[in-house]
Formats: sequence, C-alpha cells, structure tokens
Amino acid sequence: MEQVLSHLGLLDKLRGRGLQRRGPCPIHGGPNDSQPTFSAHLGKHIFQCFHAKCRAQGNALDLWAAIHKLPVYEAALHLAETFHLPRNRETTSNRMLHWALRTAKVKSRLLIPVIRFSAGF
Repeated sequence: MEQVLSHLGLLDKLRGRGLQRRGPCPIHGGPNDSQPTFSAHLGKHIFQCFHAKCRAQGNALDLWAAIHKLPVYEAALHLAETFHLPRNRETTSNRMLHWALRTAKVKSRLLIPVIRFSAGF
C-alpha cells in the first residue's frame, strides 16, 4: 500500500503517525477537497473512504483500479507493468499462492506476483 500511495503522489498528502494515515479521498475528491474521508492502514495494506457517496475500500490493487478507473484484472496487469513485477507463477512461492487463492479478488495464478505486491509481502 505504501509503495502505491507513494507512486501516486498521495502518501505525502496523508496525515498521521505510525501505520494509520488519513486525508482527502483520491478517488472521489477534487483538488480543493480537504475533508479527511480517506483512511489507509500501511500495516494491513487496506484503505477505506468514509464519504457517503464514495465508500470505496479494499487493498492496494483495488485502490489502483479505482484511481485509474480500470477493472481489477486490467488494473493488476497495469500495476505489474508499472512496478516491473513478474506475471508468471514460476516466480511465486507456495505461501503466496496459497494466500492469493484464499484472499484475493483476482484469482488468476498469472497475477499472483501482483497480488503479492498489493498485499505488501
């Protein structure tokens, strides 16, 4: 999550100490939005917007998809390309395969390294 927020230029706009950060929502907010409706937990690698009309939430891959307005599968491919992540299962450990198949929204074994990255492993 921290790498994605940093790459998108959002990490410095969020306030807070430790693992919890808050600030304007990058998904629904505009350049003049100062309401701290967006929350990201860098340890759990999750985010949530508390704005009534947005309510976006998820992991780093979900955030990437929402900001780039892409379906999750295409966002995973885009994220892999952006961060130069391998997209084949030969480069993935069994632990990551198990985790990704158990918890990820995108269950394609081709995208396990992307899922691994979005979970912060």
